[in-house]
Order: sequence, then C-alpha cells, then structure tokens
Amino acid sequence: MWSTFTNFMASLRTLGGIAVGVWFSGVGLYVAIIERQQYKFRHAEFVKEPIRVLKEYPHVEYLLGSNIKQLRFDFADKFTRKNDDYAQVVIPVVGTKTKGKMYTWSSRIVKDGESDKTEEHWRVDRVDLMLHGKEPFTFYRHPDADYVDIYKLEEQDLERTF
Repeated sequence: MWSTFTNFMASLRTLGGIAVGVWFSGVGLYVAIIERQQYKFRHAEFVKEPIRVLKEYPHVEYLLGSNIKQLRFDFADKFTRKNDDYAQVVIPVVGTKTKGKMYTWSSRIVKDGESDKTEEHWRVDRVDLMLHGKEPFTFYRHPDADYVDIYKLEEQDLERTF
C-alpha cells in the first residue's frame, strides 16, 4: 500500500516538473517572439527615418529634452498599419523633459537604377508629434508627398502586418 502511494506521488512530482518545464518554455517562446517583432519593427526603415527626422528637428531639445529614445511599440494601436506602398506608424519617444508619440506617414519610393537594378527606400511624408498631455502638431512634411493618397486610404487597404 505504501509503495503504491509513493509511486503515485513520484509520478505526480514528475508530471508537475514537466508542466512547469512546458510553462516556462511557452513563456520563453512568447517573449522571444515579441522581442523579435520589436527588433524587426525598430530597425525597419519606415521607423528609423522618422526618428532621424525628429532628432534633426531644431526645437526637439526644447520640446522633449536631450537624449531622445524610442520606447516599446504598442502593436495593438489601431493607427499603426502598413502595406507594400504606405506605412503609418505610432512611435513612442521619451526625452529628459517629457515623453510623447510620433505619428508618422511614410511611402515607399522605387527608382530604376543602372543595369536593371531598382532602388527602393521609404520616404517620410509627414510626422506629427504629440507630447504628453498636449495636442499633436505637425513638425515635418515632405514637399513631394502626395497627401491625398495617404489620408484617403481605406482601412481595408492597409493591413495589420505587425
């Protein structure tokens, strides 16, 4: 009788260990997937270019402070959308004075290069900055941007690819 009970307890201990191992593996996999998405998004050209534009803005130190950093993305934000030709993204930023969000619109530009090579890059069309507790304002507009196409896009035209 006693040996049956000890065998049962040993098997429960083994099952518990397996369950804990599977749980930690699942959580680790989830964290790895989220971190990979954050990494890919942070290093995408349609995110890096607006950050460069923000850092080159002459009044950014007055508005946000020095040492501007990009925060983690909220992939559930309904504004953040992308298709093959356009991207609209919310980029959370923080400086030494305050934090805010950059609302960016970018379009893919494709140019035919030499010897059948095509060059493509993302052009920043517009950047709005919304500081914590204040109204958003536009601080950058590209002179060649076609704003009609960007703002009249239907929701089904832009996919949630993030």
